Amino acid sequence: MGDFIAQILAQGSSPLNAVWLIFLYGGWLIILIAIAYGIYQIWLFNKQGAYAASVSYLTLAIDVPKQNEQSPKAVEQIFAHLSGAHKPPDWYEKYFLGMFQLAYSFELISINGKIQFIVRTPADYHDLVEAAVYAQYPDAVISEVNDYAKDNFFKVPNPEMDLWGTEFAIYNKDYFPIRTYPEFEHILSGELKDPLTPMLETLGGLKNGEQVWMQLILTPTGNDWQKKGLEAMNKLSGIKVAPKKSKLAKNFGLIGGEINSLYNETVKQALSGFGESSAPASKSKSDEAGMKLLAPHERSAVEAIQRKISKIGYSVKWRVIYLGKKEIFSAARVITPLVGAIKQFNSSEFNGFAPQNAKYGIKVGHHPWAKKIKVKKQNKIMRAYRDRDREIGHPGFILNTEELATIWHFPAILVKAPQVSKSEAKHAEPPSSLPLGR
Repeated sequence: MGDFIAQILAQGSSPLNAVWLIFLYGGWLIILIAIAYGIYQIWLFNKQGAYAASVSYLTLAIDVPKQNEQSPKAVEQIFAHLSGAHKPPDWYEKYFLGMFQLAYSFELISINGKIQFIVRTPADYHDLVEAAVYAQYPDAVISEVNDYAKDNFFKVPNPEMDLWGTEFAIYNKDYFPIRTYPEFEHILSGELKDPLTPMLETLGGLKNGEQVWMQLILTPTGNDWQKKGLEAMNKLSGIKVAPKKSKLAKNFGLIGGEINSLYNETVKQALSGFGESSAPASKSKSDEAGMKLLAPHERSAVEAIQRKISKIGYSVKWRVIYLGKKEIFSAARVITPLVGAIKQFNSSEFNGFAPQNAKYGIKVGHHPWAKKIKVKKQNKIMRAYRDRDREIGHPGFILNTEELATIWHFPAILVKAPQVSKSEAKHAEPPSSLPLGR
């Protein structure tokens, strides 16, 4: 190695010769590995594309009875039920067949002021979705409809239509909760002040020629986020947890472990003559003291994290699009109150939502090429919404079933939202107000 470095230094006046020496002394292998990895990534991307194309989806319109008295708790149970679709591919399926965990898309749309709850699901999960909904809403009507996002798709610039869009993201760690529906219940009466009402009022007030689309792409996920939440709780509480051994350590550290155990036993026996107890150590007093000495905000944070990680979670991608005829298009009139309604879910202490329109939406600066960038972003988010793309834009975040049910649930009878499509009976035909066609 010393001779190799000396040769490179000797070529200080000739960078090309130094590069050539590095190539000869193993650099070619690094380049070969990089090329092979790039080829594999292209191949895997094509495999994933082929797998995605092989999956068929259904667009379902869901209408609940007009006399619905169910709280968001019922929808929370629906999300818990649907998590049964969590089936991550094994290593062969993932890295050689291009398979990935399939996702649902729960959507709330308003077309010309007519509001509809939509679920877009892989066809294989159709029975699961129906079972989950009917278990909580036996008189619901589930109708297969055309995909409105494809039927109403257009590109910008458009002579008649304009478009605004964004993605929402949380502004804290995944394991911190937003405000959920129990926090909107009256302390004395227990009556729920439905946080969805302001949003439904805005959507129901759209004019003819205006549409708002909201999609929550939900991917069933594992429990890694819960483990991180538990680590955060332990850190806040001052509880020390011994790190777990890696798989490598478990597989190859057996001999070392036996030697270490023998060494520890020998030391214990040697120390026993000096009064050292061989009894196992009790729980650290500092850990117990840490729990008792938590500041109020720290105790509150620990309790909040515990509430969130105690329920099933989904990886979430949240998009909102507003489109309309140019002569009536007004983001200030529609989007401002809509964002305000979404900010109801924000907790200044823990977590909440923020629109990402500067980075992923269509907000641009003031410069000569701003208009071209805006058009590019408009088309990008429109295409991502139509395709229910999980890769474009913000990487997403974790919400548990209670948080999801707070954002997306069927309004109860007390909610005055006359424009929401509701059913008369379980086996009725799709309502005439349904803004979607076959």
